[in-house]
Amino acid sequence: MTRRPGFIFLTIITLTITLFSCKTTKNVYYTKEIIDSTQVMVIPQISIPVPKILPYDLLLITFYGKGLDMTQMLNNFGGLETAQKFPSSNSEALKPGYLVSPEGFIELPQLGKIKVAGLTLNELKADLTQRASKIMVEPNVVVKFTSFKITMIGEVAIRGTVTSQSEKMSIFEALGLSGDVTLYGIKDKVKVIRTQDTTTTVGTIDLTSKEIFKSEYFYLKPNDVVYVPANGLQQQQQKVNTILPFVSIGLALVSIFIALRSVL
Repeated sequence: MTRRPGFIFLTIITLTITLFSCKTTKNVYYTKEIIDSTQVMVIPQISIPVPKILPYDLLLITFYGKGLDMTQMLNNFGGLETAQKFPSSNSEALKPGYLVSPEGFIELPQLGKIKVAGLTLNELKADLTQRASKIMVEPNVVVKFTSFKITMIGEVAIRGTVTSQSEKMSIFEALGLSGDVTLYGIKDKVKVIRTQDTTTTVGTIDLTSKEIFKSEYFYLKPNDVVYVPANGLQQQQQKVNTILPFVSIGLALVSIFIALRSVL
């Protein structure tokens, strides 16, 4: 009978820890319907979005054509020296770029001030080629984004910016570059925050469903922000870690109490 209070106290403590620490982890797998399937699945996808140039984008513009002097002048003019490095077979060199002004313009020698915001890269290429044909012979223009930048926040292994040198990036590619979703992330409620012109939209995608391949947010656009929300498991563990020292003290006191009662 002397051990009954201690037994009751220990049972209460054990149940408390169990309730705080037990939380089922859902949506562990990506596209579970595909993983479970043993059949060849053909899933129609939406078309890859064509990104448009926005203010503050950094563009790499290169001119080719007959007439070395004019070509060199266009290619060597201004351009903002950036800290963005581009891997090559020889070294990583700093590349020049043209920063789009807040009003959506860039300025080139002989070609003047040009409105570029709202254009696709191909549209700007055609515009610059037409303008360059007035001062060059058989001009050819290459226009690229200096980088395709996506910001990753929330429950991913590596928070920050991921970049791609191509003009497309899927949500899975971005997650792969950021080290994947952590154990504390919710995979079926991932948010994609997208700003275009003066409008910001927030889309929700489910990484566990094959329907993700049909989402307009499956392929990301430059400057998108991907947010992976937390599932609360980490907070539960922190609560358990907070009360564990008090539990240890309580158990020690109960042990002392039982020992004293048995002696007395």
